[in-house]
Amino acid sequence: AVYLNSEEWQSDASDSQAPSSSATWQHSLSEYLIKDSVGHVWQALVCSNTGGELWASTSAKASDPTLKFETYEAEVETESGAQSLLVDEKNLLLSFMQSKGGQRSAAGLRIGGDKFQLVRAFEDDETSCFTAYGKRGKIGLGIALTQRTIVVVTFNEELGHLGSPCYGALQKYVKYLVSQRF
Repeated sequence: AVYLNSEEWQSDASDSQAPSSSATWQHSLSEYLIKDSVGHVWQALVCSNTGGELWASTSAKASDPTLKFETYEAEVETESGAQSLLVDEKNLLLSFMQSKGGQRSAAGLRIGGDKFQLVRAFEDDETSCFTAYGKRGKIGLGIALTQRTIVVVTFNEELGHLGSPCYGALQKYVKYLVSQRF
C-alpha cells in the first residue's frame, strides 16, 4: 500500500458527517475494497473528482503494482490517421467522468499506462453515481464518480479475479462514500 498526498480523509471542515481524522483513505481502500472483496479487487485508487489529486492507491499484494496516473506520448488513431499525442491520464479521466461519459478522447480511457476499452457506462440506480466499466485483455476496470471522489478498481482474470465481484465491491464502497457525503 502506498500513501499519497494525504493520509487523512479529504473533507470540508464544516462537514459533520466526515469520518474522524484518524480514518485514512489508504485504510479505507485496503479494508473496504481489497480485503472485503474476498480477493476480487486487484488494485484500487481514490482521487478528488475536481482536480484529480491522488489521495490513495493500493494493491492486493505488496508485490503488485499500484495504480497511478501517468503522462506520456502515445500513437493514437484519429480521423486523419495515426498521430503522436500527449496522454495525460488524470485529465482524460476527469473529463470523461465529469461529463458522465460524454467527453471521450481519441486517446481513449487510460490508467497506469494501459488503454481500456469502454464496456459499459451508466448512472447507478441505487447511488445515482456515474459508473463505467472497461476491459483490456484479461484486466478489467471499474470507475465511479461520487460527489467528491473518483474511485477506480481493477481485477485480473489471470490471478483468478472475477469482474462481477470486483464491480460489486466498487458499488458497495461507493454506496458507503455516498452515505458519508463523499
